[in-house]
Amino acid sequence: MRVSFYILISVALLTLSMTGHGSKYPTSDFVSPVNHELKLSGTFGELRSNHFHAGLDIKSENGVVGDPIFAACQGFVSRIKVEEYGYGNVLYIEHPNGFTSVYAHLESFSPEIEAYVVSEQYKRKSFEVDLYPSREQITIQQKQQIGVMGITGSSFGAHLHFEIRHTNGQIPINPLHFGFQVGDEKSPVIQELLLYEFDASGMMLRTKEVYPKYKSKGVYVIEQPIEFLNEKIAFS
Repeated sequence: MRVSFYILISVALLTLSMTGHGSKYPTSDFVSPVNHELKLSGTFGELRSNHFHAGLDIKSENGVVGDPIFAACQGFVSRIKVEEYGYGNVLYIEHPNGFTSVYAHLESFSPEIEAYVVSEQYKRKSFEVDLYPSREQITIQQKQQIGVMGITGSSFGAHLHFEIRHTNGQIPINPLHFGFQVGDEKSPVIQELLLYEFDASGMMLRTKEVYPKYKSKGVYVIEQPIEFLNEKIAFS
């Protein structure tokens, strides 16, 4: 069966990952991990050189290291990792609502956490450590300071890499589903779409590049029909 599509694309379709599933997640359980306006230098799902970005990159207030970082929700520290590259100094807090929050590139941890990390580093005779404290070892209250914003690991400027994951499976979720308010008045610019065609079993058969034409604010159009031999299609 041959299916022909005229495709009209609005910016709303491309921002479903930002707003479309907010009702599935609690929007009042978490608070901002910083005490200033949320301004982002990176968003969830961005395509990086070798991975998709799994969280939000929150800018420092004045562009320098040192902003205090706070727990977004109560819980306990489930993992602490110190590494030269990657996330640098990173803290994982498991929460009773089934989610885990992640705070990466920290300059330092709070005194209690820092003392525990240093003790383990000496014990293991290693700067790089990957620690899993017990549930009772380091409990955390919401809005408790847990560290200081930094530039450790693979970071090229002072910021906090912040994630929220399903604790079961450690699957990352867009933190903006949880009620965080971030000002954004600039519409994305669509330069190219990649269309995928699948068979009935879900195997990808082919891809096609298309270049939408700007029609009006937030609306693009593909002027020529695109023919597919199968009904299952997707785009990115």
